Amino acid sequence: MLRSVLRIVAVCALLAGCAEHSTEPEDDKCLCPAATLRLDSVSVLNGQTVSVNLRMELSHDAAERLDSIGSLDLLIAYDKSTLSFLDADPGPEIGPWEWFTYRHHSVDMIPGISSLLRVLAIRDLDNGPDVHPSSRHIPEGVLLRLNFYVTANRSYIGTCALIHFAILDCFDNCIGSMSGDKLYLANLDIGTPFVGPDCRPPACEDEYREDRATVESVLELRSGRICIREPPDDRPLTGDLNLNGIAFEVADAVIFADYLIYGESALDPDPSRRARQIMAGDIDGDGVPLTQADYDEMVRIIDGGP
Repeated sequence: MLRSVLRIVAVCALLAGCAEHSTEPEDDKCLCPAATLRLDSVSVLNGQTVSVNLRMELSHDAAERLDSIGSLDLLIAYDKSTLSFLDADPGPEIGPWEWFTYRHHSVDMIPGISSLLRVLAIRDLDNGPDVHPSSRHIPEGVLLRLNFYVTANRSYIGTCALIHFAILDCFDNCIGSMSGDKLYLANLDIGTPFVGPDCRPPACEDEYREDRATVESVLELRSGRICIREPPDDRPLTGDLNLNGIAFEVADAVIFADYLIYGESALDPDPSRRARQIMAGDIDGDGVPLTQADYDEMVRIIDGGP
């Protein structure tokens, strides 16, 4: 009877915003995260660069459930057919940390995922004064920014590319305490991570027991997406890269040649005008603008070739 009452109270607490963690029976998993790691969802035009923020949001009782944070080990997955990873920058919450690095590589064995990005950060390398001398530091806000180039292929307009937290190893996407004796992991009963088949209980239980640190599954992982929106309705003339209303001028070919050499910086800095330039660059009509084949076709037309 008491167990039933406790279960009812726990469910009510969950619906009310998880305000009463103490009412959870010991053998039940609490679905209320101490912190949420969230990847933003953004909208962008074809052929543009975009930044996606990774944020840490704290629950009302995070200060009681989390120790001071000292490290991050994150694994993020995306589809390289739509997105090209450029680089990653530490956000304001971990900007003063002493060590930040990342690496990415392609994968072939995971359906829907073709690239993985590993991000590592350490607050203090134990080689000098603590960069956060206060007794506690639990970051809240933007931890890092991921920068991508979005495909210029117009066939992707109206679609969204998912950016997942990926758990392919039991300790992927963990946060370590400053003291080094606690690891905070994702609660797999909540959130939206991509979880590999070898990373669910009981597969990880032995690994957890072998690790000397205390392991607590108190994080919620929320994936994001990059959606490619429709360009403006005022579509330019094909071949009119300088947007002056006259297609296939020498000036258009000069802009195209500069693009092939210097990339996106050769186009207009205004996002709307740049999107129209990209649309005007699909000379051969194959749906993929501003390629070498498009440039060759433009030169042929300007030269009056067959």
